[in-house]
Amino acid sequence: MACFVYLPSELAPTANSQAYIRLFVKDNTFHNQFSDAFDILPSNVNKWLPLTLTVGAGGNIETGFDSTQINALGIRIDLHDGATLDYTGPLYIDHCTVAYP
Repeated sequence: MACFVYLPSELAPTANSQAYIRLFVKDNTFHNQFSDAFDILPSNVNKWLPLTLTVGAGGNIETGFDSTQINALGIRIDLHDGATLDYTGPLYIDHCTVAYP
């Protein structure tokens, strides 16, 4: 799976990464699989960035995740330990695709 995400500059207030973004899928029983973390840095904002996730292979898979029962796709922003982030506004996701091997 792949999606493009637009990150506004307010998400990278300093040169040190305060947060990271991941693509995720959720199955019918609310178990998740996440893509690798992508640091939000000043060089990654104000443009569209591709995020990808190979479902069912590696990555961060919670126990019980069923790749045959996926019902949701989204993005998640998390903070690094001790970081703070003050942002209220939109995040844009576009052109999500699913490719089968």
